[in-house]
Amino acid sequence: MQEQPSKAKWCKTAIVGFVLALIGAVFIFILIADADIQDCVSQMMDCSWVNAVYVFAEAIVAIVAFVISFIARRKIKRDSIFKGRGFAKVGMILSIATLFLSFLSWAGAFATTRGPFPAACMMPSGIGCVDWKATPTTYTFALRNNLGSDLKYFAVNITGDAYEGCPRAEDWVITNNQMAFEATEFVSDNTIQIESAEGTSQNSQALLTLSCTRSSGEWSGSTVTYLRYIVWIKDGEMLSHGGEGKLTLKVEK
Repeated sequence: MQEQPSKAKWCKTAIVGFVLALIGAVFIFILIADADIQDCVSQMMDCSWVNAVYVFAEAIVAIVAFVISFIARRKIKRDSIFKGRGFAKVGMILSIATLFLSFLSWAGAFATTRGPFPAACMMPSGIGCVDWKATPTTYTFALRNNLGSDLKYFAVNITGDAYEGCPRAEDWVITNNQMAFEATEFVSDNTIQIESAEGTSQNSQALLTLSCTRSSGEWSGSTVTYLRYIVWIKDGEMLSHGGEGKLTLKVEK
């Protein structure tokens, strides 16, 4: 007895899903092998958005391939003379693997300068991390005003490994072309405070870059630094906003 034409159609559909899944799997492995793209994707905000889109595109391809393979597998009977069920099954497995690897890639698990997972700079909404880097003797990170309003006051307290390596005010270099900042060391609290001077302001989207160089010793392995900030916003009336963040970095050799 001959199979109905619709069965052949779903067999071809299964092959399409398999091919899509295979293409997705090949490209995700190529992306994982490219260290520059992985480092860019893990940072998200401090490099071209095009590179980050690569990983998201892979995830979309994997989802489409899975849906096509799943539907084809359901439509082709187990005893069908067409061998589309095998293609559909393999397509589903490849799609799931590709989607999982895409997520790990997006999270920075394969990044050379941010891994292992979950190396990142995590800040509450309002103040964002734009760049970060640690070497055995230097520590650098940048914060951006994402509040949508000018800042009349900005202070951030730094504790953890960054403070342990750079406990003196003179160890820190502050870069900002709008507000004047100064560093103050508080030995009793094991913290460095970076505080804006009175009478200055910072526009929305402006950057504050902080870096320090150790006078002795070195960082190694992974480092953890805690950031606690407070800002004053002038938007009709003076408003206060604060929060805490965590900076986890792998020291680059």
